[in-house]
Amino acid sequence: MGKKLLISAMGNFKNYKEVTYLVSEKPSEKSSKTNDKENQNSFKSYTSTKALCEAFNPDRVLVFIPFTLEMLKENSKYKDQAETLKSNYKNDKVIEQLNECKDLTIEVAPVIGRFAMEDDKSVLFYEKKEGINLYPNYVYYKLINWLKEFNDFDEVYVDLTHGINYMQVMVYNTVITAVNALVKPNTSGNGIKLRFFNSDPYQPRKNDTNAELHVNEVSRIIVRAKNGFNPLITQVLSVEENYYKKINGIEVDKLMRITRAAQAGQFLLLNYFKDFIEKEKKYLENKLSGIESMDVKVNKNVNNSIVTYDYDLHFSAYIMHALLESLSKVSKGNQEGLSEEELNNLADAYANDVSEVLIKNEVKRSRDKINQCEDKPTPGTQVTLDLKYPCNTVPEKLTNKRDLIAHGGLEINVTRVKIEKDNRLIFSYLGGKDTAEKLLMNF
Repeated sequence: MGKKLLISAMGNFKNYKEVTYLVSEKPSEKSSKTNDKENQNSFKSYTSTKALCEAFNPDRVLVFIPFTLEMLKENSKYKDQAETLKSNYKNDKVIEQLNECKDLTIEVAPVIGRFAMEDDKSVLFYEKKEGINLYPNYVYYKLINWLKEFNDFDEVYVDLTHGINYMQVMVYNTVITAVNALVKPNTSGNGIKLRFFNSDPYQPRKNDTNAELHVNEVSRIIVRAKNGFNPLITQVLSVEENYYKKINGIEVDKLMRITRAAQAGQFLLLNYFKDFIEKEKKYLENKLSGIESMDVKVNKNVNNSIVTYDYDLHFSAYIMHALLESLSKVSKGNQEGLSEEELNNLADAYANDVSEVLIKNEVKRSRDKINQCEDKPTPGTQVTLDLKYPCNTVPEKLTNKRDLIAHGGLEINVTRVKIEKDNRLIFSYLGGKDTAEKLLMNF
């Protein structure tokens, strides 16, 4: 059985009140009514996160707190100030209560906005360029590396109750994106179950200590390799290319061609671009990790302080990294080609329904045609199959996009089939990487 994880993001928790949270142990299974007390557990807590921790007993917990909890004194490195914040708040009543959860990790995420401080002054947090870019990129970066520490998690609870307006939607998006990027074909059971929760709204009255709030399951998603890979591809392709060109330093045009090829199930073609995919992924990993090392500049005046994060990274960087993370799983990088077993497995795990049928059909036809040859090629030989005229060899002749897609990337004019000594078929392109580069221009 896989591990269970809990993720949450909070705002300024210094004013959180302790209330009673009601959590349905198995909502939608025993009862469809969230106010059915026979199906609920009651927890006294400052946060719904702690209540979920008590109800579901996750193996690990990740909580994001904002960078706005303490006035900055001087210019500093983000990482140094974040560590100071975590240290200063380790004895806070909210954090102490969360520490009762199993294996708690606290991360400090860069936020923007105007916030009132205890001395009636304000602190304004800005990015180097306008927008909310660093928060989702940083949350994603920390989240995906945290998730990578596990190979067998199969249930993730996400608490969307706390935080400031934009935080909940960005946590929701980054969790789905990260899990889509990481989910593997051999994920145990029925995929990775994502369950999102939000408690009843609460505006406390003075001395209000008897509030009871339901923690409601607001969304449930089951992520498997196929329905993680294809939505991520669609997400990227649904936006114009110029949007991603705001991420400085990546080859957007080529990457979008590879993404369109992936959408069409061109796994043999993708096999030749492993090095490129890994190079772009490493570049974005360095950009995402660079947020921690950024300078934080403070400009004080009589009424407020202005804090500027001196770092430029467009919002879409985490989406593009997730795409590359996913593409790296389907691009094998084997210059000898892909075996019939590998192609069938990729089709099963990642291809859309149409591409899956096309790939498997072409692989089977190739095997059938070899078996039908009177002068059957012997193991260790290489042939280029002409499916209309079995056993003939044909010269390389670049194909068009329609034919390439219609044959699952195994179009006869460019595809070479090698019979291994163990009788396995290995598919590759005549001309290797040079041919692959030319074929990519179809997309």
